[in-house]
Amino acid sequence: MAATKTLGTAAAAMRSSGLGFGCMGITSFYGKPMADADAVALLQRAAALGATHWDTAEAYHVKRADGSVEWNESVVGKGVAAVGRTKLQLATKYNPHMHGGQLTAELALAAARASCERLGVDSVDLYYVHRMAPKTPLAEQAAAMNAVKEAGLASCIGVSEFSPENLRAFHAICPVTAVQQEWSLMNRDLEVIL
Repeated sequence: MAATKTLGTAAAAMRSSGLGFGCMGITSFYGKPMADADAVALLQRAAALGATHWDTAEAYHVKRADGSVEWNESVVGKGVAAVGRTKLQLATKYNPHMHGGQLTAELALAAARASCERLGVDSVDLYYVHRMAPKTPLAEQAAAMNAVKEAGLASCIGVSEFSPENLRAFHAICPVTAVQQEWSLMNRDLEVIL
């Protein structure tokens, strides 16, 4: 059995594999999209090795040569079907920039439903705000994510690329289970906001 850990605390706690699998590169940002069969084989192998926390997002998509969209969530959904939903912890994200810079309850609910449909599931374990919504007050953003939980579309809520100040204000309204920040040798922005 692979190691597990708890993300968050109290009512916002979530059990997860100790090692997660970032699915972005399957379709986006790191070259050409993988063939679906290869992606599913990769996801099955990740799960077999204990990486059962899979992370995707609505923003991880590409346009095909014919103009259609290839959604990372749809490809990951094929992996979910192959491995089995009950064996996985699924995370996906709402990107305000794909919704006019806004994050309202109506928009979040519609986006969460669309993500779940692409993933082939009824709900996800963790639903993130991918970035702060520049056109929506923070309190309204937190209330919108509470609405996603209340609708049963996500068990827990996370935030990505929030400053400590915004994280604390958001968490006071909508308990946060996980915080995702980009920090690597290529991107040191996190050191500036801390």
